[in-house]
Amino acid sequence: MIGPNGAGKTTLFNVINGVYPPSKGKVIFRGEDVTGFKPYHLAHKGLARTHQIVKPLNELTVRENVMVGACFGRRAASLAEARSTADQVLDFLGLIDRADNLAGTLNVAQKKRLEMARALASHPYLLLLDEVLAGLNSSEIDMMVDSVRKIREQGPLFS
Repeated sequence: MIGPNGAGKTTLFNVINGVYPPSKGKVIFRGEDVTGFKPYHLAHKGLARTHQIVKPLNELTVRENVMVGACFGRRAASLAEARSTADQVLDFLGLIDRADNLAGTLNVAQKKRLEMARALASHPYLLLLDEVLAGLNSSEIDMMVDSVRKIREQGPLFS
């Protein structure tokens, strides 16, 4: 979805993701009317998203942040499964070397990849990426675009 600032892209994501109720219409996801479902219910159904303004759980490690996605995602992973998934996704996105760092110590580009990792760890059917390139320099944009392409190519790895 492409549009100028203020066009409503994030608002639409918030409606789809259950943050806001729609003023009209319905949200249909995988053939089911999910209008009015809470975001955590939609995560269990396989809908994940990143946020325009990243807000990692700064007091947790990078790995623990991603484990949250796995535990509260579609598969409701056990802690052992969540740790394995987190390490797999962190390796895929080039953050495995930061796994034991506190999330608050990451730079903006790393926090955006962390946000994507947490979403991927939930094993989504649909991944909504909100302004995933905003605030990144050209080399960071290239890296993120590469990551999105890899996700598209290897999607079943995380679905």
